[in-house]
Amino acid sequence: KTIFAHGWWLKDKAKMSKSVGNVVRPQYLVEDFGADALRYFLVREMAFGQDSSFSDEAFVGRFNSDLVNDLGNLVSRTLGMIDRYSDGKIPEPDLDDERYKKMESRVKECAVNWESYFDTYQLHKAMEEVWSLLSDLNKFIVEQEPWVLARDEAKGKELDTVLYVVAEAARLVALVVSPVMPGKSQEIWNRLGFEGNVEECVVSMMRFGSLKPGSLLKDAKEHLFARVDAKEYLTGEQSEPGKNKTEVTKKQNKEKKAEAGMDNLISIDEFAKVQLRVAKILEAEKVEKSRKLIKMKVSLGEEERQIVAGIALQYQPEDLVGRQIIVVANLQPAKLLGIESQGMLLAASGEDGAPFLLSPDEGAKPGFRIK
Repeated sequence: KTIFAHGWWLKDKAKMSKSVGNVVRPQYLVEDFGADALRYFLVREMAFGQDSSFSDEAFVGRFNSDLVNDLGNLVSRTLGMIDRYSDGKIPEPDLDDERYKKMESRVKECAVNWESYFDTYQLHKAMEEVWSLLSDLNKFIVEQEPWVLARDEAKGKELDTVLYVVAEAARLVALVVSPVMPGKSQEIWNRLGFEGNVEECVVSMMRFGSLKPGSLLKDAKEHLFARVDAKEYLTGEQSEPGKNKTEVTKKQNKEKKAEAGMDNLISIDEFAKVQLRVAKILEAEKVEKSRKLIKMKVSLGEEERQIVAGIALQYQPEDLVGRQIIVVANLQPAKLLGIESQGMLLAASGEDGAPFLLSPDEGAKPGFRIK
């Protein structure tokens, strides 16, 4: 008989010791991030049979980079565009389109390599292969610019093909990562309109093109993962087992705000100085060399302005075009990465800091003042 065993897990490159206190408590990580995220990190970081080192910085970095950005954003932007441009239904692709054939070939290549790595217990390489495909898919979306195709009715079939191949590739990604991330894989599977357990799929479902056109999406606007503020998580004190380190920091912030009390009140005259107006986003694009900034051209009725906002981690530029927002119209212009912002948009945010843009009810027009 043969027993397969992984190597030693170190903590910050040192042997774990109860007396030293440098131990990892996985149950707390599961409570804060979920079992799928922890399993993914362990599989991705360790070459099977060799030693590996765990660190909180590496874990949070991998969570935000691989799961929130690469996988989460791909699923969110793909389903979001299908919801917007195809009424929430999987579109019918052109099977003769070179883009379809190229992506089909790339996905098949990934599946073959993934299977080979799994069969030889090179699990970290199997995950690397899948994330290489995710990188190609995200680049494919940027190159094909489906939001631009959507503006031209004559390119409707091209748009359908682009959206289909990305959704189909996302389906196959859910299949191949299901041994490591069964929960999130099932979530992707269900959102694409499938019933049943993703882990019980027959071999034929591994074939590219199995996603049925016309299928209805579910929960297209939900996010797969929520970004974690690395600085807050890593610097917050963990006073209670299982609590995210940010909990203490959040509680302290709330107490400070409560202590401030009446000092934060302003007069009606001070508030009247702020000009809040309805604006419509005409154009939007990401700012080069920035992960968070999006540059937008907005209409305030009789004038157009340029506004820069740090919302790229939550919104895709193509999803913003045509949307109405609320802006501070009389704010002094400021430069962000050398780009002038002639106003500020308003957004709500929860404890995780993720922005939620504010929009007026139907009937409001660009330029309307908020009173």
